[in-house]
Amino acid sequence: MTLRLLLSNASTSSRSGVHGLKNFLQPSLCQCVKTETSPLNGAKEVSTWTPFASAFNTKPQRKMNFSLKRENTGLFGIPELKDHTGFYLLQQAAEERVDKLLEEACSPSRSRKIVTVFDELSDTLCRVADLSDFVRVSHPNKDVAQAAEEACVALSSLVEKLNTNVVLHNSLMNVLLEGDSVPTDDVDQRVAELFMFDFEQSGIHLEEQKREKFVKLNEQIHMLGTFFQRGCQKPVGIPKSNLPENLRH
Repeated sequence: MTLRLLLSNASTSSRSGVHGLKNFLQPSLCQCVKTETSPLNGAKEVSTWTPFASAFNTKPQRKMNFSLKRENTGLFGIPELKDHTGFYLLQQAAEERVDKLLEEACSPSRSRKIVTVFDELSDTLCRVADLSDFVRVSHPNKDVAQAAEEACVALSSLVEKLNTNVVLHNSLMNVLLEGDSVPTDDVDQRVAELFMFDFEQSGIHLEEQKREKFVKLNEQIHMLGTFFQRGCQKPVGIPKSNLPENLRH
């Protein structure tokens, strides 16, 4: 999953930006001090903070941790990722869940919409595969990056195998032609059509040997992409004499 931060455009004028900031803060923060009028001379005197100002200016009470040991909560807070072997555990758990979902999707006694099962199937794979794909190209520890890469490659291969699974394809086709065993709507129908399009893009109509070749080719493409990314991240030294004169410093 990708978290996108939407940043507003900065003002072209720094002066107008400062005035705008003052106007924004004035009603809430700049008037946080109560003023009272003295009954003797009518003069205004500062008396106390408003409740809002008091709360705003109170320092949070944090307890100092004097322990030299830090609890290892796992990468991204995932307990399994306390070390690099956790990627294998996540991969194994995802594969086991996929097997159960595959059995459910192909079962004639299925109690859920097939698009719901397909969606959970996709989510189960992507949660681990996308995470592993990010870690393998960004983590500085070689063991962690290598373990993440192995999990990513394995699950990517599993995705292609599912996209060429004839039994799974036939279950979806039956739903499109005859309707699902549970009530569905137009959105479910459209989602099912998109899943079918993925099957067709992966050559589900081909004979078995060609489907297997398709899976192997995709694995090779994925690995070549991995090797290319590795090369992009490695620094390259170029003799100064090989650079154009206008680029030499």
